Amino acid sequence: MAIFSDKTSVLQKLLFFGFPTASLLLFYSLPLEYLSHFKTLSATQERQHRPGFLVDTIGCEIVEMDPFHPSVIPFLENKSLGICRPSLITIRNEGLAYNENHSSYHRSNCCYSEIHRVSQDPKNYTKIQADRSIRISPTCTPISKSSASTTIPSSDFVQISCEENYPDKIIKTMDFLAIPGSPEGHSKETNSKVAYWKDRLQKSGSERGVWAQKPPNVLILGLDSVSRLNMIRSLPKLKNFLEANDFVEMKGYTKVGDNTFPNMMAAMGGMKLDEYPCVLPATMVDNCPFIWKNYSGNKYVTAFLEDAPHIAIFNNRKTGFVKQPVDYYLRTLAVAHYQAKLRHSCKNGMSETEFMLNYLRNLVRRIVNADAPYFLLSWFTALTHDDSNNLKPAEMIFYKALSDLVMDGSFHDCQLPSDQAILIGTKI
Repeated sequence: MAIFSDKTSVLQKLLFFGFPTASLLLFYSLPLEYLSHFKTLSATQERQHRPGFLVDTIGCEIVEMDPFHPSVIPFLENKSLGICRPSLITIRNEGLAYNENHSSYHRSNCCYSEIHRVSQDPKNYTKIQADRSIRISPTCTPISKSSASTTIPSSDFVQISCEENYPDKIIKTMDFLAIPGSPEGHSKETNSKVAYWKDRLQKSGSERGVWAQKPPNVLILGLDSVSRLNMIRSLPKLKNFLEANDFVEMKGYTKVGDNTFPNMMAAMGGMKLDEYPCVLPATMVDNCPFIWKNYSGNKYVTAFLEDAPHIAIFNNRKTGFVKQPVDYYLRTLAVAHYQAKLRHSCKNGMSETEFMLNYLRNLVRRIVNADAPYFLLSWFTALTHDDSNNLKPAEMIFYKALSDLVMDGSFHDCQLPSDQAILIGTKI
């Protein structure tokens, strides 16, 4: 498991909203009179850290392993990123526009269909399809080729259909795009949250004091099936960048279960292994005490981004969510793309990983520009779930996305976790 946490304003975040992990939530639920006891106990247990140990305390000893031990080398392979064909349609000024540099621009005509999530009643829902039901509009609206304008859909998610006309044939292509709408116009809930913070910030100063200021943002980027040692091997530049920007490695932070679901139920819901009273076989997970509900209740704009919808955290052999769990839910588009059964995994001319990072960047900036705090959970499964060697060639994609967010100030209070190493084959 590899976890880095940005320590900027962490104390404010933890004291005001609570810890986002099960063990730390339990610690802060203890009466305050016990804190002095823990401080005394901690002081008596301190000892000099011995070489060769990652964690070296009275209660826990974890040996420091060599990421490049000779026994590991035979399992390391040089992989390359798949190549995605450039997209005919791109996003410009929050709308759809043609890529005028595309080789097929002059011979192509494209239209879009909106993609919507189909809502079901929590009291009467289809167990298998509740979090898998989508509706693609039957009307395909033409996209303007005017360079002076863009076509703006009313949905955040669209399916693009294009025809490339050749003298002897017509080639039809399909693509998928996501345009995160501004919180003011995304929904009634996000609009009310933005209005709340605008009102609160206007009342800052002598009347409300420091508590009227906007609290920290929370951004979690999860990489599935990535061990700490694999991160050191595969993401050296990113690791150095995180350390240079005051991220703190949470050494010794380990998993509680064999796959992502129990680990996320602990981290996001504070529940013990295999004890989930909010989840019964083949039932929804809506009633679980996920921490993003706390943030939403405190007027945070919330988002959950995940790829690989067929093996998603809360959907693999489970119902998932009957009601949309957060303000921005990328699963709707992921399901549409998966159900299209395309021969490639590209979206908008990008790999799944790059596409989701690009959407994440755009979404974060939209929320930050609206002067609202956000809680965003993202989980990248497709890249590393089946092969840990796929991580290294994607390093620059993550590096660019994270460095962009850090440079423009959108990245305060971030965690970069993984829940476990790869579970198939040799574990490295």
